[in-house]
Amino acid sequence: MKRVTPQTGSALEVLLVEDNAADVAIIERLAAGSPVPVRLSVATDGQGAVDVLCGGLGSAAPELVLLDISLPRMDGLQVLRRLRAERALQDLPVIMLSGSDDERHVRESQRLGAHTHIVKPMRHRDFLWILRSLLSYRGRIAALRRVAACEEGGHARSTESQAQ
Repeated sequence: MKRVTPQTGSALEVLLVEDNAADVAIIERLAAGSPVPVRLSVATDGQGAVDVLCGGLGSAAPELVLLDISLPRMDGLQVLRRLRAERALQDLPVIMLSGSDDERHVRESQRLGAHTHIVKPMRHRDFLWILRSLLSYRGRIAALRRVAACEEGGHARSTESQAQ
C-alpha cells in the first residue's frame, strides 16, 4: 500500500481504493495541495482494501474511504457490502467513485450505505467539499466524545457522593 504523507498537523486519514494510475495521480495532487493535511493511502484492488480494513490495521484507521466501483479482484460494491457487514466499519464514511453516473450503481451504492457518489475525474471543488464534510464530521465526533466524558465524570462523582 502506497502512502502520500502530509506536511504537518493532524492529518485526515483517507484510504483511496483505485486501480487507475491516472485517477490516483489526480487525487494525490489534490491531497498534496490541500489546505488541510491529508494522509492518503492507496489500495489498487478491492480485495486489498478489504484485507487492510477488515484484517486489522497496522497503522491508523482511515477516517474516510474513497472507493472506485470498477476494481479488480472485488468490485467496489462488493467491498462496500463487506465493510457494512463488519460492525466496527459500519459507520466508516465511504464515497463511491465511478467513471459514469449509472443510476443503478448510484442507487445500489446508497442502498449499501455509501455517503455519496462522485463521477471521476475528481475535481478540486469535489475534493474540498469532501474535506469540509469530513472535518465537520470529525468535529461532531469530538464534541460527542467530550459530552460523553463529562457525563461519565458526572456520573462517577454523583455515585461517589451517594456512597458517602
